[in-house]
Amino acid sequence: MYRIDPARPMSIYGSVTRDLSKMTQDPMHDIVMDLAQKTLNTGFLRLADPVDEASFDVPPAQFLEWLIGESSWASEFFEHLQCVAETAAGEPLLTTWLGADRFWSMLSDGRGVPAVEAIAARVDEWRSLGLDEVYFGFHVMGSSAVHAQVEVSALPVTV
Repeated sequence: MYRIDPARPMSIYGSVTRDLSKMTQDPMHDIVMDLAQKTLNTGFLRLADPVDEASFDVPPAQFLEWLIGESSWASEFFEHLQCVAETAAGEPLLTTWLGADRFWSMLSDGRGVPAVEAIAARVDEWRSLGLDEVYFGFHVMGSSAVHAQVEVSALPVTV
Protein backbone atom coordinates (compact mmCIF):
# COMPACT_ATOMS: atom_id res chain seq x y z
CA MET A 1 0.00 0.00 0.00
CA TYR A 2 1.36 3.42 -1.00
CA ARG A 3 0.25 6.90 -0.06
CA ILE A 4 1.01 10.11 -1.91
CA ASP A 5 3.06 12.57 0.10
CA PRO A 6 1.19 15.89 -0.38
CA ALA A 7 4.03 17.87 1.22
CA ARG A 8 6.57 17.04 -1.51
CA PRO A 9 6.47 18.41 -5.06
CA MET A 10 4.69 16.52 -7.81
CA SER A 11 6.16 16.45 -11.29
CA ILE A 12 4.06 17.17 -14.32
CA TYR A 13 5.37 16.55 -17.80
CA GLY A 14 3.97 16.18 -21.28
CA SER A 15 4.94 13.54 -23.78
CA VAL A 16 4.61 12.73 -27.44
CA THR A 17 3.87 9.13 -28.35
CA ARG A 18 5.88 7.36 -31.04
CA ASP A 19 5.10 4.04 -32.69
CA LEU A 20 8.26 1.91 -32.59
CA SER A 21 6.94 -0.45 -35.27
CA LYS A 22 7.41 2.37 -37.79
CA MET A 23 10.84 3.38 -36.53
CA THR A 24 13.01 0.76 -38.20
CA GLN A 25 16.22 2.76 -37.60
CA ASP A 26 15.68 2.87 -33.83
CA PRO A 27 18.14 0.52 -32.04
CA MET A 28 15.26 -0.86 -29.93
CA HIS A 29 13.04 -1.65 -32.95
CA ASP A 30 13.90 -5.36 -33.39
CA ILE A 31 13.92 -6.11 -29.66
CA VAL A 32 10.58 -4.42 -29.07
CA MET A 33 8.95 -5.96 -32.16
CA ASP A 34 10.03 -9.44 -31.01
CA LEU A 35 8.77 -8.82 -27.47
CA ALA A 36 5.41 -7.51 -28.74
CA GLN A 37 4.95 -10.56 -30.95
CA LYS A 38 5.93 -13.07 -28.24
CA THR A 39 3.66 -11.53 -25.62
CA LEU A 40 0.86 -10.49 -27.99
CA ASN A 41 1.06 -7.06 -26.33
CA THR A 42 1.19 -4.19 -28.80
CA GLY A 43 1.63 -1.78 -25.89
CA PHE A 44 5.35 -2.44 -26.19
CA LEU A 45 5.29 -0.67 -29.56
CA ARG A 46 4.24 2.62 -27.99
CA LEU A 47 6.96 4.92 -26.70
CA ALA A 48 6.11 8.04 -24.70
CA ASP A 49 8.87 10.62 -25.16
CA PRO A 50 8.94 13.40 -22.56
CA VAL A 51 9.03 16.91 -24.03
CA ASP A 52 11.70 18.97 -22.25
CA GLU A 53 9.74 22.21 -22.52
CA ALA A 54 6.77 20.53 -20.85
CA SER A 55 7.98 19.71 -17.35
CA PHE A 56 7.82 21.30 -13.90
CA ASP A 57 7.27 20.55 -10.22
CA VAL A 58 4.43 21.92 -8.06
CA PRO A 59 3.21 21.32 -4.49
CA PRO A 60 0.39 18.77 -4.76
CA ALA A 61 -1.59 19.25 -1.51
CA GLN A 62 -4.16 21.79 -2.74
CA PHE A 63 -4.44 20.10 -6.15
CA LEU A 64 -5.14 16.74 -4.46
CA GLU A 65 -7.69 18.32 -2.12
CA TRP A 66 -9.60 19.67 -5.13
CA LEU A 67 -9.17 16.49 -7.15
CA ILE A 68 -10.43 14.20 -4.38
CA GLY A 69 -12.93 16.46 -2.64
CA GLU A 70 -14.55 18.68 -5.23
CA SER A 71 -13.92 17.39 -8.73
CA SER A 72 -15.33 14.47 -10.65
CA TRP A 73 -11.84 13.56 -11.89
CA ALA A 74 -10.43 11.42 -9.05
CA SER A 75 -11.49 8.06 -10.48
CA GLU A 76 -10.07 8.72 -13.94
CA PHE A 77 -6.98 10.48 -12.62
CA PHE A 78 -5.98 7.66 -10.26
CA GLU A 79 -7.04 4.80 -12.57
CA HIS A 80 -3.46 4.20 -13.74
CA LEU A 81 -1.63 5.22 -10.54
CA GLN A 82 1.28 2.85 -10.10
CA CYS A 83 4.73 2.67 -8.59
CA VAL A 84 6.94 2.04 -11.64
CA ALA A 85 9.51 4.83 -11.34
CA GLU A 86 11.98 6.23 -8.87
CA THR A 87 14.05 9.33 -8.28
CA ALA A 88 17.77 9.48 -8.99
CA ALA A 89 18.23 8.82 -5.24
CA GLY A 90 16.21 5.60 -5.47
CA GLU A 91 13.01 6.86 -3.84
CA PRO A 92 9.82 5.32 -5.29
CA LEU A 93 7.48 7.54 -7.30
CA LEU A 94 3.80 6.99 -7.97
CA THR A 95 2.87 7.90 -11.53
CA THR A 96 -0.34 8.35 -13.46
CA TRP A 97 -1.34 9.99 -16.73
CA LEU A 98 -4.16 11.48 -18.72
CA GLY A 99 -4.53 11.87 -22.46
CA ALA A 100 -3.86 15.47 -23.48
CA ASP A 101 -7.52 16.15 -24.31
CA ARG A 102 -8.64 14.84 -20.92
CA PHE A 103 -5.91 16.89 -19.21
CA TRP A 104 -7.18 20.11 -20.86
CA SER A 105 -10.74 19.20 -19.83
CA MET A 106 -9.66 18.63 -16.23
CA LEU A 107 -7.96 22.04 -16.14
CA SER A 108 -11.06 23.65 -17.59
CA ASP A 109 -13.23 22.05 -14.89
CA GLY A 110 -10.85 23.39 -12.22
CA ARG A 111 -11.14 27.05 -13.24
CA GLY A 112 -11.27 29.23 -10.16
CA VAL A 113 -9.34 26.76 -7.99
CA PRO A 114 -5.97 28.39 -7.20
CA ALA A 115 -3.92 25.18 -7.43
CA VAL A 116 -5.46 24.24 -10.78
CA GLU A 117 -5.13 27.81 -12.07
CA ALA A 118 -1.42 27.74 -11.17
CA ILE A 119 -0.94 24.54 -13.18
CA ALA A 120 -2.99 25.92 -16.10
CA ALA A 121 -0.84 29.07 -16.21
CA ARG A 122 2.32 26.94 -16.49
CA VAL A 123 1.03 24.67 -19.26
CA ASP A 124 -0.78 27.07 -21.57
CA GLU A 125 2.04 26.98 -24.13
CA TRP A 126 1.97 23.16 -24.14
CA ARG A 127 -1.02 23.19 -26.51
CA SER A 128 1.33 24.09 -29.37
CA LEU A 129 3.72 21.19 -28.62
CA GLY A 130 1.39 18.48 -29.92
CA LEU A 131 1.40 16.46 -26.70
CA ASP A 132 -0.39 13.13 -26.60
CA GLU A 133 -0.30 12.53 -22.83
CA VAL A 134 0.45 14.35 -19.59
CA TYR A 135 2.14 12.44 -16.76
CA PHE A 136 2.09 13.15 -13.03
CA GLY A 137 4.72 11.87 -10.57
CA PHE A 138 4.20 11.85 -6.81
CA HIS A 139 6.53 11.06 -3.94
CA VAL A 140 5.49 8.18 -1.70
CA MET A 141 4.68 9.08 1.91
CA GLY A 142 7.56 8.08 4.16
CA SER A 143 9.90 7.10 1.33
CA SER A 144 12.64 9.33 2.71
CA ALA A 145 13.82 9.51 6.31
CA VAL A 146 13.76 13.30 6.14
CA HIS A 147 10.21 13.49 4.84
CA ALA A 148 8.79 10.55 6.76
CA GLN A 149 8.41 12.75 9.82
CA VAL A 150 6.64 15.62 8.03
CA GLU A 151 3.13 16.20 9.35
CA VAL A 152 0.61 17.08 6.65
CA SER A 153 -2.96 18.22 6.91
CA ALA A 154 -4.02 17.18 3.39
CA LEU A 155 -5.72 13.84 2.92
CA PRO A 156 -3.23 11.47 1.20
CA VAL A 157 -4.44 9.06 -1.45
CA THR A 158 -4.04 5.42 -0.49
CA VAL A 159 -3.26 3.01 -3.32
